[in-house]
Amino acid sequence: MPPTGVNVHNMKWFALLLCISFKLPAQTWVRISDFPSTKRDDGIAVCVDDKIFFGTGLQEGWTATIDFRVLNTSSNTWSVIPDLPHTRERQYACAFTGSNCFYVFGGYGVGGVLNDLWKYDIGTSSWSAMSSKPGGGVAAAICLQFGNKVIIVSGECGNHYNREVWEYNITSDTWVQKNSIAWMPRRRAGGAVLGGYGYMACGIDSLYHFNKEIYRYDPVTDTWLKLPDIPLSSGRGYASLQAASGKLVLFGGYDSSNVYYNDLWFYKPGTGIWGPENAMPSFGRKGGMSAVVNNVFYYSCGIDATNTRLTETWMLDVPLGLSSNVPFFDNIRVSPCPASESLKIEWSRAVNYEPVLFRITNSAGAECLSINTTTDRDINVPLNELTNGIYQLSIEVNDHRITKRIVVMH
Repeated sequence: MPPTGVNVHNMKWFALLLCISFKLPAQTWVRISDFPSTKRDDGIAVCVDDKIFFGTGLQEGWTATIDFRVLNTSSNTWSVIPDLPHTRERQYACAFTGSNCFYVFGGYGVGGVLNDLWKYDIGTSSWSAMSSKPGGGVAAAICLQFGNKVIIVSGECGNHYNREVWEYNITSDTWVQKNSIAWMPRRRAGGAVLGGYGYMACGIDSLYHFNKEIYRYDPVTDTWLKLPDIPLSSGRGYASLQAASGKLVLFGGYDSSNVYYNDLWFYKPGTGIWGPENAMPSFGRKGGMSAVVNNVFYYSCGIDATNTRLTETWMLDVPLGLSSNVPFFDNIRVSPCPASESLKIEWSRAVNYEPVLFRITNSAGAECLSINTTTDRDINVPLNELTNGIYQLSIEVNDHRITKRIVVMH
């Protein structure tokens, strides 16, 4: 029976409002206007202020390109800039930013692997050649930018894969070789910078193994640290890695079985936890161009499992908050609302985590019930010993916690 003086009908409506109000947030993909040029994959994307410059890559007919399109993220409108100079067509290049400018380095082009570096000045709408990298060209490498210094890591050099690491100084327009990586060299890995460290994830190594390894680079000591593998079902190449809202964002790619992915993963440094988020509501793809502006992840073009190149462009607002620390927080479903005999808690767990504590407290903060579990299955929490009322459900893992109000009405 409900408490004395409580209208059951009103309590049900109040319970419904509570369930709606405290629904856990989920990330939403939004498709914006398509890339307004030829379909392509293996291009580059680079941000300057609120604009993303997308360009180069391989188009239909397996020919490389030199054109660029610019997405104004404030209005989601496109514009065009001058092409790279003639004969500078390429795929698998790297890109990074300067002061009101951006740079394009290396890749595959006319004559093979390239070592040239080009600067685009936004103010003058012009391209100029900068110092080429010593020692030959590099394609399909990763690029890690730390202020005015840019680290080019691994990749391939025509008929072999490359362990070398090079640093380019934007201010002095000079190149310096750094310590080579100690693990198998690889191409088409993902690279991103977060919290003063660089990260290299996944990729295809020189034995054609598809990897789910991730390494962290310290630019101060010029050293690498191997982190625990990403809990993917299989290794993959051509995945996109970016940094947004204090976390790494991994999207897409394909594996050795030619499975193309549309999944999304977040990683919060310091927690050691990767978690699956909402997949892109479209088919899997690889080789697209990605960038982040104001903590919004953008992904354009790419190629799907049928070898069809794309012009689709998608955006995803990467949230702050605990969902990034504990991957299944965004997937939790608590029902029914209101609850009577038991409360069902459903969630998805892709890997084995630390124990999870479910705790229910009353309005005075006193603990009424707690369950500590490491199971990967949904659980039912008995409520028969609780009286009618409003309670707080707390879900805790690895020193992180979220809370949700629940209503008990027998």
